[in-house]
Amino acid sequence: MQTLEFEDAAYPGAAAGSAVGCGLVQPKNGPCGLIAAIQAACIAEMIRTGGDAPATALKVTDEVLASVLGSILWQAATVGGDNSNAVAKLVTKASSDGVDVADFTSQDALTKAIGESINMFKSAGGAVLFLYSLVVTRTVEAIRSDVMKAGGDLPLITDLGLCT
Repeated sequence: MQTLEFEDAAYPGAAAGSAVGCGLVQPKNGPCGLIAAIQAACIAEMIRTGGDAPATALKVTDEVLASVLGSILWQAATVGGDNSNAVAKLVTKASSDGVDVADFTSQDALTKAIGESINMFKSAGGAVLFLYSLVVTRTVEAIRSDVMKAGGDLPLITDLGLCT
């Protein structure tokens, strides 16, 4: 059973007046590796699309977050760069009864759907729903294979509950 802190992990963006600036805030424990990867992609996207705006003016908008989440999930759906048969699976609800999953065969449709439900990802449990989406899209077997090909070790979570 997960702790409340893990369930509270979300992508709330920086609070108004926060010294964090364009950062994604993680107020409690949670999937920090996932949030760090999304943070990096958000910064890269903001720099790419920000024009001449100074770095201090960059903010993670809903549009940037939806674009980044769509891009990351679509990348998990493609194998070897071939997206002709790619299907991204977006988990929209998870409970003890199971999960609700929507399938997408184009990155544009996926990103649009994420944008339309962005508050779900910004609220408590949003990071976990996105993590589930990545696992369901990529599959557990493919993730194991990816880790082993990269020379990594399994399991990724130690006996102490820490990510390696």
